[in-house]
This record gives sequence, C-alpha cells and structure tokens, in this order.
Amino acid sequence: MPFEICEADPDGDSLSFQIIAPKGGNAGSLAGTAIAYNTGYSNAAPLGTNGTATVDSVNRMILVNSSNQQNAILNIRIIEWSKDTSNTYKIMGVTEREMIFNFVTPPTNYAVNNIQIDTVNGNFSADSIFIKTVDPIYPTNLNFDSTQLILANPLGDTTNFINGAVPLSSDYKNFKLTLTDSLTPGVWTLYARMNNDSIGVLGACGSLLVDTVEFFVSPPPPLLIGPTDSIYGPTAIYSLLNYEYLDSVSFGISNGTILSWSNDYSQFDIEWGPMNSSGEFTLVGYSFGNSDTTSISVQVHGIGIPENLDNILIYPVPASERILLGHSSQNPISFKIYNMLGQETLSGKVVSNQIDISMLPDGSYVLLLVDTEHTRKLKIQIKN
Repeated sequence: MPFEICEADPDGDSLSFQIIAPKGGNAGSLAGTAIAYNTGYSNAAPLGTNGTATVDSVNRMILVNSSNQQNAILNIRIIEWSKDTSNTYKIMGVTEREMIFNFVTPPTNYAVNNIQIDTVNGNFSADSIFIKTVDPIYPTNLNFDSTQLILANPLGDTTNFINGAVPLSSDYKNFKLTLTDSLTPGVWTLYARMNNDSIGVLGACGSLLVDTVEFFVSPPPPLLIGPTDSIYGPTAIYSLLNYEYLDSVSFGISNGTILSWSNDYSQFDIEWGPMNSSGEFTLVGYSFGNSDTTSISVQVHGIGIPENLDNILIYPVPASERILLGHSSQNPISFKIYNMLGQETLSGKVVSNQIDISMLPDGSYVLLLVDTEHTRKLKIQIKN
C-alpha cells in the first residue's frame, strides 16, 4: 500500500528522505533516543525479512508491503535543502515523521477489483497526455513507464512513449503522463496492465490499474494565408497550412476566379475582380470524418476591363524622377499608383503631362489613368 509522506515544500526547496530507527524519550527531555530493532529488523528492513518499505522521493510516497500480520512503526527523516549564494546545497531544516502501519490478514471473501481509466485526452504535437482514473492510484518511480502503461500511436507503434507521470490532484485520480514523442492526429490506444517485471500500477489494498482505452487526437485545422488586398488582373497566390492532414476539401469563391490549384491543395492561384469590390475565398477541409472551415476576405483594387486613353504613351522606361505622358486627350487626367500588393501609394492630377514619382521606392507598380471619358491601366517600373 502506498502512502504520502508529506506535501511538496512550499518554497520549492529540495527534500530528501531516509528511513531511520524510531525514537523514544520522555517529557523531561527534548532529545530522542533511538530504539533498538528486534532481530531481523533494521533501517534497511524496517518491516522484517517478509516486508519491504520503498521511498519514492519524487512523489514523496512510501510503498509498504508485508506478508506478516504485524504493527510497525517507520521513522522517516525529511531534510530540506537549498542552494546558498555560492550555489552549494545547505541544510535548511530537518524533520522526522513516525508512521504507524497495521498489517492485517484480509478477509477470505475479499476480492480486489481492477481500477479503470475514466478519461484520456491529448492535443496535437503535445508531449504529454492527461488521464483520470475511477479510483485513486499511487505512483512510484517503478510504476509509471512504458511497460505498465503502453501507448500505441495510430499506426500501432508502441515504442517507449511513456516515461513518467505527475499527479495533478490530491485524490490521486488525475495524472499527467510525459511522453518521449509528440502526438500525431488519429486514434491512440492506452493499455494499462500488470507485467512480469513489476507489480503494476497500484491502488488501495493491492488493486491494479488494468484497462484499455482509446482516445482521439484532432489534427490542426486548415488555415488559408495570402494577400487580403489585390489588384484586378494579376494572379494572387494563396497557401493552405496543415493541408497534409486533410482527406479531402471543398471550396468556393465570390468576386473572383480560381485559375488553378495544386493536387494536394497546398496552393491556389486566384484572379480577383471586378475592381473596387470585396471577395471571399472559403475552404472546408475534411479529416477523420470531421470538418473545419477557413476563409480569407479580400478587397479588390484597380480598374475593370482596360479601355484606350487616346494613344497614350509613357516614358522613360523604366522611370526614375518623373513619368512623362504623351497623349491626345483634351480632358483633365487624374492618376493613382498601386504597388503589387494592391495598396495605393500615390494619387493626384497630371500636371504639364508629368507625374512626380521621386518619393516612390524602386519596384513594379500599376498606374491607373482616368479622364472624363476613358480609363486605362498600365504596368510601370521605377528605378532611381
């Protein structure tokens, strides 16, 4: 039967544990005197030759076992350690705790019931899972490992996934199991059983954690990424994150045309339009019988179907300080310049057939020219 020796140190200091001889004394003296053990008993064998007492310092538990009916007193010395300014451990305090154990013969009609797992859950890419048991179980360093608790991934691989456990509640029904690998999407299986190399994971009165339970790890949801502003005409490219976990997809678009997509749905090429409107691309991904929806909204800039602005010419190519226009239009001309992300970078009126672009950095742009009768879109290159 396991018992908790003490709580964790509230200051976070280290604790060490040692089984020592019980003490005797009287009210007139504060100094205790070690009581001699009977024959066959000692600090190393405080329960005699037919019993064991093992201290689990990580979980602050003591596991006792005896095949003899007896009353026994175990004295456990707890030392609190902390590092000083030179990073050397020093003793902060010493406490001794006597624990009384009464071993009795169990009734002949007593039946030990196996402990079952209530719930198991884990998240994608995590290196731990969380379990809740119906009855309390008491961890020791020798119990919680990949022999007593076997974790099989969706492919059936059981290679040493579990390497330890941490109790999360004082009732010892909630535990965090640490893993040697991260969780992938799919159905995982946890086997809890008794093995030949140990007694297994124990509860009260020798009850064993014996159960098999499945739990599902959800894949990460799909996510569309790409420009949320676009110019009518050029192709905009959108990528789909976590596409590798999808079984199939369905998708739709408003105010745009899907020109092409990759076979694994990792990339989509889209042309947005008409101009000065909003569009939306929506994708539904299906995986393990479940679905997730992702969408991206886009504001479309630029012009519609280009029209001729009476034989207009622009020069020089590439332009640097200014753009010069040659045209036969008699109407005033206004302009807007967009970068390749669809963002407006400059606008105004054409004065003396010139547009000052000295403040724009090098790159490719779209020039929109508008008079009272015509509209025209031209791609320009600026190089200072």
